[in-house]
Amino acid sequence: MAEDQNKKHKHQIYKYVTKTQILSLTDLLNGDDTKKCKIAVSLIKYDQNTHKALETLDHYLNPLDAKFICWEVLTNAFTEYKDYKGSKRDEGHQARILTVKRDPDKKRGYILILDQGEGQPTDQGAVMMKKKESSQWICLSEQDMKKLALALLDYIRAWEIKQMLTKTIET
Repeated sequence: MAEDQNKKHKHQIYKYVTKTQILSLTDLLNGDDTKKCKIAVSLIKYDQNTHKALETLDHYLNPLDAKFICWEVLTNAFTEYKDYKGSKRDEGHQARILTVKRDPDKKRGYILILDQGEGQPTDQGAVMMKKKESSQWICLSEQDMKKLALALLDYIRAWEIKQMLTKTIET
């Protein structure tokens, strides 16, 4: 699923760049199929001399979950959020975990962590992390996290309005 979704990236919603990392939120909102409607959260670690990517980790967030995180951040009610995803691969299963949390010391504002690794399917059909293989994290200030939240929330709401108008015109 991840390879297919990477090919369908449409609009970059938000981009945050540090000396060695890029955090990118990208639109993968594909019409009415809620299973395919996602926000791609990508963390790219790059070499600051060559500007070449060293490692890219992706996570695919449901729009409603993204709206929830944004609302909590913007209303100062946010503490921590974890999102677990997984998918079948040719060589087995991949598990992905997105963690967003406030820095407990409040020195850095927010910490976003992406973990990926070997997954183990459960009896319920989910994929849980069996062995973590890659992990990246990035810190965002309070102000930068609120900018991210505003941009993402506005984008998703505009997409929802477009979906409603399209349905109204078709009927």
